[in-house]
Amino acid sequence: MSASEERQGIAVSGWLLITPIVMFALLPGFGPPWEATHAENAVRYTVLLLGAVAIGGGFIMLRRGLSEAGDQFHSSVGFAAIILATTPYVVFAGIQLYLSYAVNRTASASGLPHMVSLDEMSTMLLFAGVLLTYLATSAFTISLGEVHWIGGGARKAVAGTSLLFALCVGVKFGTVLARPHDPIWVPGPWYSAPGFILSIPAVPWLIPVALGVLLLRRAGRELV
Repeated sequence: MSASEERQGIAVSGWLLITPIVMFALLPGFGPPWEATHAENAVRYTVLLLGAVAIGGGFIMLRRGLSEAGDQFHSSVGFAAIILATTPYVVFAGIQLYLSYAVNRTASASGLPHMVSLDEMSTMLLFAGVLLTYLATSAFTISLGEVHWIGGGARKAVAGTSLLFALCVGVKFGTVLARPHDPIWVPGPWYSAPGFILSIPAVPWLIPVALGVLLLRRAGRELV
C-alpha cells in the first residue's frame, strides 16, 4: 500500500467513525423512545441503523491500515468482534424501525404479541452488539498502540475503559437473563445500573468517535 493509499484509508476510517455524532444532529429534542412519537422513533432507529453500519465500516477499513502497519493479531480480533457486533446492531435497529411503523399503523401494540416478542428479541440482540462493540474498541485501541498511532498511556486507558464497560454491560445482561419477567429498560439492581447506561444504543460509539477524530488528525498531519 502506498503512502497516499494509507492516508486515504485512515481518512475514510476516521470519517466513518465520526459519522454517528454528525447524524445525531438529526435528533434534536427527542426524548426516550417510550416518550417520543412514532415518527420520531422512526427517525431515531434509522439513524441508529446507519450509525451501526458506519461504525462497522470504519473499523473494517481501519483493520486494513493496522494490518499493513504491522499489527495482525489485535486488528484481526477487533475485526472479528466488530463484524459480530454490527449484525445484531443492524437487526435490532431494523426491528425497532419496523415496530415504529407497525405500531403507528395500528395505533397500539396491545393485542399484538408478536410485536412484544420482536421487541424483546431485538433488545437481546442489542446487548450482544453493545458488548461486542466495546470488545472491538478495546482490541482496535491496543492495535493502534502496537503500531504507535497512539501513545502507550492512551492505549491502556482507552482499552481498559472499554473492557470495564464491556464487563458492566455483561453484568446488566446477566440480570436481564436472571429476571426474564422484569422490564428490560429499567436500571434494576444498583450493581447493574452502570450497564444500563452503557447499553443505551449510541453510548458504545462515543469512544470510536474519539478514535475517528484521532485518525483524521493523523491523516491531516501526513498531508503536511
